[in-house]
Parts: sequence; structure tokens; C-alpha cells
Amino acid sequence: VLAGAAVVATSPSLSARHGRSDAEWSNRYLQLFMADVGDAPGGVLTATTAALALVAAQNALIFVWAAGWPDTDLKSMTVAMLDQVDCLWPEQCR
Repeated sequence: VLAGAAVVATSPSLSARHGRSDAEWSNRYLQLFMADVGDAPGGVLTATTAALALVAAQNALIFVWAAGWPDTDLKSMTVAMLDQVDCLWPEQCR
């Protein structure tokens, strides 16, 4: 998996596919959040911010894990990442 991640990082065509995956994740998260906050004042911005923050956080986890940096226990990094983006989570979705 680590070797595969390194290949993706150096390949423009594979990186482009990853970008498409980011858009798909963003849209899926946005659909989930919009169901709960879409009609609230500022709901679209809240949902979009939370959705894109989750995608960015996922990418950070993958990047750190694939690079083999210290403290790369995926489970503990995921918990830490969710704690970091918690403030962006729409209250209606808790």
C-alpha cells in the first residue's frame, strides 16, 4: 500500500484520478450534511466547509501514513483528526 501511495504521488494521471475521488467524497459528505442543515441559515456554507474539511483531513491522514512519518498509527491519527475538525461539524449533525 505504501509503495502504491508513492506511485500515485508521482503520477499525474493517477493523481488526477485521486482528484476525482476527492470530488466524489466531497459531494457525498455534502449530501449527508445538506439533509440536516441545508435549510438552516448559513447551512450551505456550513455543510460545504465541513465536507471539504473532512476530505482534506482524509488526504492528510493518507499522506502522513503513506510517508511513514513518526506516530503513524492510523487509528490514533484518525481520532486526532476527527478531534481537530470537530469544531466544523454542523451542530444539527451531532
